Amino acid sequence: MKYSINTLQHRLVFYVVIGLFVFSTFAGVLTYYYAYQNQIEISNDIQNQLIRAIQSQAEVAAFAVNEEIGSEIINGLLTSPLINGVKIESTDVFQMEEGKKHDIDFKQGVIYPLYSPVDKNEQIGSIIVVKNNSHIRQEATKVSITFTILMISHLFAATLLIIWASKRIISKPVEDLAQSVVAIKPGSNQNLTINPIHDRDEIGLLSRSINYLIESAENAITETIIA
Repeated sequence: MKYSINTLQHRLVFYVVIGLFVFSTFAGVLTYYYAYQNQIEISNDIQNQLIRAIQSQAEVAAFAVNEEIGSEIINGLLTSPLINGVKIESTDVFQMEEGKKHDIDFKQGVIYPLYSPVDKNEQIGSIIVVKNNSHIRQEATKVSITFTILMISHLFAATLLIIWASKRIISKPVEDLAQSVVAIKPGSNQNLTINPIHDRDEIGLLSRSINYLIESAENAITETIIA
């Protein structure tokens, strides 16, 4: 039997491939969404840990109006790929800011209050941190692409298995049945031999139906001849 898109086997494979493609696309988009949310949570946790580690030094810098300490804190925080900009400001109009990119909007940053080293109830300023959202998106994209490629490879293997199974279980038995029907000579009273493997499945049912039709046709011919 020549391969054609009209064969049952290739129709089955075609629809399966389309379904798997749609599913993998949907899964890739969903994976990116969850990966992005997960990267944001990771970024927040790391950022909070970094701020806790330097908070006491930042409070000293703001309290003593020490630009040298403030500069060291900012440069240290900017070594993290998760942070795009840092700003330290105090109530005494002391202010330092620096970012990896120009024109950073610190209004979009997270504000951490700074308190006086001698009175923890007195807020003397704040440190503002702006996330590097592009880095978060890149990491989420890497995760989603890796997952999608892995899924597509599995789906490709599954498609090959479906092609092999459909040929062995569906296409080949139907092709053999068709050839057996064509080989039957009119008037020979010959019936199809049903393979025990297909005794209880659709191939066996189809074979018995064909035998019934052959017997009915032979009986009709015999009755016509007698008449």
